[in-house]
Amino acid sequence: MRALVPATTLLLCVTAGVSCNRTSTFHESDQVREQVCVNCHRAAFEAALQPRHTGLFPTECTGCHATSAWVPASASHHNWFPLRNKHAAIPCVSCHARGYVSGSTPSDCAACHQTNYDGATAPPHTGFPTTCQTCHTDAGWKPSLFNHPWPLQGNHATTACSNCHTGNPPRYAGTSRDCVSCHRAAYDSATSPPHASYSTACNICHTPSGWKPSVFNHTWPLQGKHATADCTACHTGTPPRWAGTPTDCVSCHRAAYDAATAPSHAGYPTVCATCHTALGWKPSVFNHPWSLQGTHATTDCPKCHTGNPPRWAGTPTECVSCHLANYTRAAAPPHAGLPVNCQTCHGPVAWKPWTGSHTWWTFEGAHTSVACAGCHTGNPPRWAGTPTNCVGCHLADFQRSTYPGHQTFPQTCDDCHSKVAWKPATGLHPEAKFPIASGRHANAGITCTSCHIAALGPWTGGQNTDCIHCHLGSHQRPAIDSKHRGVSRYPAGAAPVGFCLPCHPKGRE
Repeated sequence: MRALVPATTLLLCVTAGVSCNRTSTFHESDQVREQVCVNCHRAAFEAALQPRHTGLFPTECTGCHATSAWVPASASHHNWFPLRNKHAAIPCVSCHARGYVSGSTPSDCAACHQTNYDGATAPPHTGFPTTCQTCHTDAGWKPSLFNHPWPLQGNHATTACSNCHTGNPPRYAGTSRDCVSCHRAAYDSATSPPHASYSTACNICHTPSGWKPSVFNHTWPLQGKHATADCTACHTGTPPRWAGTPTDCVSCHRAAYDAATAPSHAGYPTVCATCHTALGWKPSVFNHPWSLQGTHATTDCPKCHTGNPPRWAGTPTECVSCHLANYTRAAAPPHAGLPVNCQTCHGPVAWKPWTGSHTWWTFEGAHTSVACAGCHTGNPPRWAGTPTNCVGCHLADFQRSTYPGHQTFPQTCDDCHSKVAWKPATGLHPEAKFPIASGRHANAGITCTSCHIAALGPWTGGQNTDCIHCHLGSHQRPAIDSKHRGVSRYPAGAAPVGFCLPCHPKGRE
């Protein structure tokens, strides 16, 4: 009895968009599913060339094709390994020369790349493993990613393999890693310094960036000009002397030491580093016996160290030893009789302006800008013995003062005047006798002449005080007389000067 065509068979034919009039005579088995697709797609199966299907692939089309279209196929390279880079671009037959049946094509690299492996010369691959992916990628056979036994850096990274791997054919396995195996010629020909007796471990002084410059660790640091000087400048002789070269400065700088004249170094220690640096022989950093500041720091040494040859040792440090001429010719003021320790009044920045602290009293206010001759008068000016009391300069101001007249005042000007200016005076009113800073007279804008009338006499004791002059109105004489009727001491007739004060000494009722 014939078996009916399974429902799945009919469904495949319908979804493929074709009508199937064939009736399968196969029994349901593993062959049924194969036979179904190929019943309709036999022509496509046999015509396929990329890859060729006949004799290689099973007729189970659904393994690689979908019902939506014959092309593109959805085959997944049978999960051998991903097709990437150059593997994705080459024809299938390049690898699948013997067919496409799963398991028939080897997946190890050497199966396809044996020719490259055998033909390699730089380096020859004989003895190398055939796992090509260790050094090569699917991006291309070259360049390789060979992991050198030690890092190739600097010039080593760009040099040709054959520079180290010499011979014909080149020697790769067993090539020495010792620097001198490649750099023996450079080692033998070195003259600055000669390398005989030096270690052949080149990397102690040289780097892969280049044979020169070397990074030799000098016995003492090469700094400043020492870092750029030629080796033979210190390592003299023919051949140059390297081992045992002295490290004391004078061994190289004796000529400079002997030729020095400013100052002459005779008698100086030969430890050059005390005054000189590696930046240069000049300028020196000689530690002067006393600090060179201001103009002293820039003046030429022979200005102080005079003579021919200049005198260095024993040069006096007193200012006047250099500045006696300035001291002698000084006229404002003349220095005769003044001490010779110039730094008392002068600084190292310059001789003028002088910075002396006035020995008598501090210069403040207007005194800071007045000319010296304003106090030190005469021709020539008088310096020594100039009085320090204010009236010594301000007697004329004291004598001509009329408001108030100073005739009965003490000559202690600073009681009422300040150093800012002669006017206004800052003397305090005798508040204990008659207060104007407090009480009813406070803040009334009272000036001296408001109460003290110059025409009535001197100021002393308030004898020229005219209260009526300020207090008009109720203080006019008729009103005052009426108010004071019965007061025994109240004066009759013309009022004397200051007649209010005996009874009202502080301005109160």
